[in-house]
Amino acid sequence: MDTFMSFLYKSYIQPQLELQIKKDPISFALSSLENGLEPSYLQDLQKFTQFLATRAFLLGLRTGQGLSDASALCQ
Repeated sequence: MDTFMSFLYKSYIQPQLELQIKKDPISFALSSLENGLEPSYLQDLQKFTQFLATRAFLLGLRTGQGLSDASALCQ
């Protein structure tokens, strides 16, 4: 399951998150945080983001919400 979730994150969830960063000013501020982090902290942040995003995706599957529905809330 972890291998599939890693694949799903890299091929579907991460591109969706990157699109959100371009549209949302708060997400853009968070992405600028990544530029100022040390490499070890950046790696931890990326792992943490992947963990949270995949868990949120699974929760969305369970509750019937999709990423497109969630992105409509930010507009």
